[in-house]
Amino acid sequence: MLASFLIAFLITAISMPRTSGYRPAKENVRMQMAHSIDLCMFQYSIDHDGKYPEGKSSTEIFQLLIDQQYITDPGLFYFSMPGKTKATTNKLKPENVCFDVTNAVLSDDPDALPIVFSTGYKIDYIQGGKAHFLPNGDPNGIAVCFKGNNAAFLRTPIEGTEGIPLFPPAYVHNAVPDFDPKDRAYRQLTPDGPLP
Repeated sequence: MLASFLIAFLITAISMPRTSGYRPAKENVRMQMAHSIDLCMFQYSIDHDGKYPEGKSSTEIFQLLIDQQYITDPGLFYFSMPGKTKATTNKLKPENVCFDVTNAVLSDDPDALPIVFSTGYKIDYIQGGKAHFLPNGDPNGIAVCFKGNNAAFLRTPIEGTEGIPLFPPAYVHNAVPDFDPKDRAYRQLTPDGPLP
């Protein structure tokens, strides 16, 4: 299990786009972190009959991944942002987690479903959906990894636009088709619990 994760992580690191400059490098790191978390959740689903981990918060789901040794470094869930601190033990607290998840994903869900994304945005789980900025989000954009294993850092659009489009092919390598929820209700979990 660990060997397959390390191979997938190395392939990801080699194939991710390289950017220069201070800000783009931070964005690229967040995108790679979201992708790494998604790979661990995918491995969990393989070991659990296609069911992704479930919980009451993203913190609880990530703790499950640590407890079952899909992830060994709790620092994978942290990047510098207001109100957050890096975990010093393997027991996560909400203040150690900077990512949200979609809860209870199934193997037959669409590849365009956002699975892991940087906290501070509310996701529309609808066709043509967007990520809407919340007060604790990064105003520059959101790091997101989709079920089809595509990861991107989606930048905030020009002023006057409501939300960040989640499915623009220009942002996503091997672009996934537009999201179709097929009458399924999805729930976004933050480090503290579900968004209202």
